[in-house]
Amino acid sequence: MTKAAQDRINDTLDYIRNNVSAGLALEMNGLIGANAGPISEEISLGARFTALQSAATTATETQQRRALRALMLCQRIYFSDLWPCLIGVMAAPVAINRLPTNWAEQSRSFWENRSEGDIRAALQMYIATTDNPDMAANAAIAGQPSMPAAPYLTQTRASFTGGSAVSTCYDAVMVWLFKSGLVSLRWLLKHRSANTEQTLTDAFGRGNEIWRGDFTAADNLPVVPRGHIVHIYEDPAISWRGHWMISTGNGQSAGCNNNKEVPPVNPTYCPQLTLDKQFLDYTGNRRAAIVINPSLIPGRL
Repeated sequence: MTKAAQDRINDTLDYIRNNVSAGLALEMNGLIGANAGPISEEISLGARFTALQSAATTATETQQRRALRALMLCQRIYFSDLWPCLIGVMAAPVAINRLPTNWAEQSRSFWENRSEGDIRAALQMYIATTDNPDMAANAAIAGQPSMPAAPYLTQTRASFTGGSAVSTCYDAVMVWLFKSGLVSLRWLLKHRSANTEQTLTDAFGRGNEIWRGDFTAADNLPVVPRGHIVHIYEDPAISWRGHWMISTGNGQSAGCNNNKEVPPVNPTYCPQLTLDKQFLDYTGNRRAAIVINPSLIPGRL
C-alpha cells in the first residue's frame, strides 16, 4: 500500500473522528484491517484544480471533499461483507455485500456538488443523534414506515423513505427508532432481520418486566413512559417474538400488524392503540409485558 493511500484513509478517519464520532472512527479503523489499500482507491475523488481559487474557496472545497470521502468510507464498510448482518428464518449473522459494482461512481455523482453540510447530514445516519425517547414516539405517530432498497447511497434520515412498507411489528419499531435518531444505521442494518429470542434480545436488550400472568378486562398495565418500547408475548414463551409497539403516552401506543381491539383498530398500522386492549387480545390467558427504554439499547450509537 502506498503512503498516499494510507494517508487518505488516515485523513478520512480523522474527519470522522473530529466531525462525526470518535467511536465510529475507532470501529471503522478496526473493520478496515488489511483492506486499507483497495478501499483507499475506491474512495478516491481524483485530482482537483485550485490554482485560480481563493484560499477560502480552496479550504471550503477541501472540507467538502473530506466529508464526501468520509461518507463513501461509511458506505464501503457498512454495506459490504465487512459488516455482517442477520439473515434467514432463524436469523444468523451473514457477511454479504450489498454494494453494486459502480457504487462509488453513484455516490460520488450524487454528492460531489452538494455542500459539506448536506453530506454531514448523510453521515449522521451512521450514529445515534438523540437519547430522547420522545423522538421515537414522534416517529411512530408520523405514519407506517417504509424501507428503501439498500444500499442507501443517496439518503439522509430525512429522506429515508420509499420502497416497501414495513409490515412486521418489531421491524416497524426498528425503523422508527432509526428515523427518530435513537439508533444508528449500523444498528439497523445489523439487527433489522432479528426474529428469535436471542437475536431480538441482542438488538433491544432485556428491558423491564411490568406484567406476567393472567390479565383480564378489569386489569391495567402500569404506566409506560412515552417513547418506550412495549413487547408483549405469551407466557410460557411459545411465541416469544410476540407483539412490539412504541408507547405514545396515556396508555396508548403505535404499532404495525396489530392485535384486535373493541372498537376495531387498523391491523396494518395504527398510531392510537390501547395498550391494555392489545395485551388483552394477545394469545393465551397468561402473558408477559416488557418495557424497554430506547436510550438504553445496547450498541445503538
